[in-house]
Amino acid sequence: MLLKTGINALAVEQYAKAQQASYGRACMLYARSVELLDLIEVYPRIADIGFMVKGSVTFKEGKEVPARGWSFVRDAIAGNTFFEFSFSIRQKHLEVALTEAIQSMNPTAFRAPAKLIDYTIDSTAAYPVLATIQEGQKT
Repeated sequence: MLLKTGINALAVEQYAKAQQASYGRACMLYARSVELLDLIEVYPRIADIGFMVKGSVTFKEGKEVPARGWSFVRDAIAGNTFFEFSFSIRQKHLEVALTEAIQSMNPTAFRAPAKLIDYTIDSTAAYPVLATIQEGQKT
């Protein structure tokens, strides 16, 4: 969102994702999160590889338990967002889509592997946040 509005930003990822295992975690995005990803043109990149979730059921001792689990999400979504579903996707696919979106807006706005070591804030400076970032052996 910051890059789309012309604000300079830098995203730093500590690990080299391309070298990590191809299995991993999934993430569940609430409807409003999907809406925000659509605003920054990330949702179209992931729409075909995730799963829309419109409802869920909770069971206890083999019997359905009403108004538990994700029912609060369904109630919160109803009529309040453009996307009336949650979205399940593997975390690595979402990270790739976000990285590609960032790099398409500004190729220098994403660094990996890099580690945020420290930062200082000087509200009088042209760039008020000064970050110390370590890339490899270089700081």
